[in-house]
Amino acid sequence: MANTPKTVNIEVTLDPALAMIWRIQGELQERILGEHPANMSDEAKSTYIREQGFALIAELFEAMNAVNWKSWASRRGIENPEEYRSELCADVFRFFINLCLVGGITSG
Repeated sequence: MANTPKTVNIEVTLDPALAMIWRIQGELQERILGEHPANMSDEAKSTYIREQGFALIAELFEAMNAVNWKSWASRRGIENPEEYRSELCADVFRFFINLCLVGGITSG
């Protein structure tokens, strides 16, 4: 029995400010891509998910570079709070939203 791909759209209820960010990011991706990420072909979605996923991971590693995370080291805490917040808010969060958008997760 072959696996048949199914399209599942999930609507998430968000705080109005977060919903606005979600909507703006969706509009930005539409302008960049020429279509909403959820409407891309399966091949384009695969490429987009791979690129956005790797970008999210790379940006998360950049955020971790601002943290003294090694349990064996004597220094602890966030060494560079501004860089840590910047990487998470400006980059990791946007790539996460992009992955949600391509998966059909909307802000409602």
